[in-house]
Amino acid sequence: MLAHRQHTVYVDNFFTSMPLLTELESNGISLCGTYRTNRIGFPKELTDKETLKKMKRGDVVARYKGNTSCVVWMDKRPVYLVSNAFMPDTTSVKRKNADGSTSLISCPVGVANYNRYMGGVDLTDQLKGSYGYNRKSKRWWFRLFFHMVDLAVINSFILYRHCYQIHCHPPLKFMPMSQLQFRCQLADGLVNHFSSRKQRGRAVASPVVSLTPSGHKIQDLRQLGVVKGRCEYCSLGEHKRRKRKETVYGCPKCVKRLCPANCWTEFHSKLLPGH
Repeated sequence: MLAHRQHTVYVDNFFTSMPLLTELESNGISLCGTYRTNRIGFPKELTDKETLKKMKRGDVVARYKGNTSCVVWMDKRPVYLVSNAFMPDTTSVKRKNADGSTSLISCPVGVANYNRYMGGVDLTDQLKGSYGYNRKSKRWWFRLFFHMVDLAVINSFILYRHCYQIHCHPPLKFMPMSQLQFRCQLADGLVNHFSSRKQRGRAVASPVVSLTPSGHKIQDLRQLGVVKGRCEYCSLGEHKRRKRKETVYGCPKCVKRLCPANCWTEFHSKLLPGH
């Protein structure tokens, strides 16, 4: 499905190889990636120590073979790049100097595009590292399966943030959820209060009675523009317990900040008939 559609694949030096570049090129897919110089196929003159010593920051040395170009660009350290998507034309990038100032230095277009598009991979790795379910296992496929699950959750979180920017900015109607809040809400929606624990004793049939007044629920009030503050039942109400409790949860219908554990239930119990 992706063949011969002028796609460009960006990979890091773990995957980049000449056979991979040739295979993708035969399917009409371009490749751009950093290269490990100890692998077969990279020009030896680009790794020559005498050549590298003479290069200053921003200098470029390139070699060509057909549509494939091998480039060494001197930043703080030499950067080796292989690509059949870009010719080694140069552009300018900002770099910090030792005194804290910034300056423009010359940079190959391939390196600039690599840094631009590989940033998405780095961001995904960063998000996955915060709350990922990556655990050691003797079964290799088990770890791979949960890696795919993590990627699916992260991609859905990124799509949520994109939708937030499109529909809620400007003006900001509510603050977007953090990744932790997004994962908690996703887990709650999937589990839906299910429990695998078996009920002990004989099952007793009892009528289902709702203990929640109609239209009232627990919600993160930051989505409605209400900032974090003291609970309006235990800290500010008549049941003051001499203890400052702050919360971001409450009832969107009452528009009151309430602790989700006990205060929310005690406050709404007064709204039920017979109280």
